[in-house]
Amino acid sequence: MTFLDSENEAEILRLTFNEEWPIGTIAKQLGMHRSVIERIISQSQDIAAVSLNRPKLVVNHLDFISDTLKKYPDIHASRLFAMVKKRGYEGRSQSHFRKIISDIRPKKPQEAFARLTTLPGEQAQVDWADFGKVTVGKATHKLMAFVMTLSWSRTVFVRFFFSARMPFFQQGFVDAFEFFGGVPRIILHDNLKSGVLERVGSIVRFNDDFLLVCKHYLFEPRAVNVMRGNEKGRVERSIRFIRDNFFAGREWKTIDELNYEALQWCLSDSLERPWRRGETKLVKDAFAEEKEKLNPLPATPFNAFERLSVSIGKTPYARFHTNDYSIPPEYVGKNLEIIAGHYKVHISDRLTPVATHDRSWGKYETIEDPLHQKLLKERKKKAETHSGLARLIASVPEGEQFVAGLAERGQHVGGGISSLLKLLDLHGKEKLSVAIKEVLESGAIHLKNVHHVLKRLNFPNSNHIPTAPMNLAPEYSNIIVEQPDLSYYDKITEDTDDE
Repeated sequence: MTFLDSENEAEILRLTFNEEWPIGTIAKQLGMHRSVIERIISQSQDIAAVSLNRPKLVVNHLDFISDTLKKYPDIHASRLFAMVKKRGYEGRSQSHFRKIISDIRPKKPQEAFARLTTLPGEQAQVDWADFGKVTVGKATHKLMAFVMTLSWSRTVFVRFFFSARMPFFQQGFVDAFEFFGGVPRIILHDNLKSGVLERVGSIVRFNDDFLLVCKHYLFEPRAVNVMRGNEKGRVERSIRFIRDNFFAGREWKTIDELNYEALQWCLSDSLERPWRRGETKLVKDAFAEEKEKLNPLPATPFNAFERLSVSIGKTPYARFHTNDYSIPPEYVGKNLEIIAGHYKVHISDRLTPVATHDRSWGKYETIEDPLHQKLLKERKKKAETHSGLARLIASVPEGEQFVAGLAERGQHVGGGISSLLKLLDLHGKEKLSVAIKEVLESGAIHLKNVHHVLKRLNFPNSNHIPTAPMNLAPEYSNIIVEQPDLSYYDKITEDTDDE
């Protein structure tokens, strides 16, 4: 083995930078392994790393580059490239130049982080995690996981949503506190828009809707410092734990099924892991201790809903996020309010509930209540009845009194109007008017009586009713059938109606 001393190092550097020998040639001539040669070159000085790449082009600009990096350590390599080009640098490859600068640039010292300690019940950490995209019907949504971790016991809660908007951020807190059975005193979260509207240094302006949750559950919101993800490292590790131990390889059909399985996992597997390094107890044991230190839940949970006003058109449906939800037909043309959560869509007229539906996460879907469809059909029938009655009265004014008489006797009004309109088309308004007047005067208000009067008006000789010609066989052609007198039956019917 060749003894590596200062003389050998100097020779390696001379052959590399002055004679431009390849590393393999130097290793062969000096009887050394090429990794030794590479280590000597890389550790010698900044000029070695630069000259190893393109010594003839860069060497004349090293002093300028070094001085500039000392003065502006964060300057971009692309800016340095433009500066040395103006000073005569002949290199063309910016990517190669960036590699040179990365070797020369002073390395920042590795930052050491202090281990953060908390007391039981004092703090929880919250964050959103992106789990990709899923398709529901014609719609594509991001699958977002709301994750909260109790800092002392490391107890994890996760709930999946199709959005990270404010109502779902609020709902995540509601569900998490219900799961833990209490409220930590401090909630540590990132500078996400759901929690922080604006930040200047250490001055934070929180989202007003988020503060409603804070006031309801009486916890202190605390945003971590910018670029200090380590401050909420426990929830970050929880997210990684969820990805690897719960979500990976899991198959599910609906988000409700996924959330049910997530809740079961939070209650079982996630609590069975070791609590801390060197500790013999499990997370579930630590959680049992911390739960007693949490602040109690308020009497009622926070109502996390998305609210908006909608104008109802000519059809009885309220549109919300491209989907149409049915409403009773009497609310057509009105302005209503939609109150929507992750699971339900409530529609109201001020304080009056109008309809409630399961929320659809598809797109361009129609969600209907069978009762609303029944009411719509009944309303259409009533409209048709009113329209028919108006036509009847316009032609035969006496028809209004006749229809009222039908209603008093419990007879079907709609069917009666329909029959009278058919008689109007068949016999004309003059004859129908005479027939209705006669029936009204008799007091026996019934449709069949109108038919009898019309028959008499059309055929004055009631004993002779014309018959349609019939083609009979010769042996029956001389048979004569007399028309019976039916007035006796009319008399019986009139007497029955009078009674």
